[in-house]
Amino acid sequence: MKSIKEILVFSNSRLRIVLPTFREEEVIVSREKVSDFKKWIK
Repeated sequence: MKSIKEILVFSNSRLRIVLPTFREEEVIVSREKVSDFKKWIK
């Protein structure tokens, strides 16, 4: 959680996670997992 730099809304109600040390590929949270992810980060 501490390493998440930014969370952006992505197409089709998905989330794109920006990590400062991981730039090779995008980290995407699927629509099905967005709710669980939001609960986890709170």
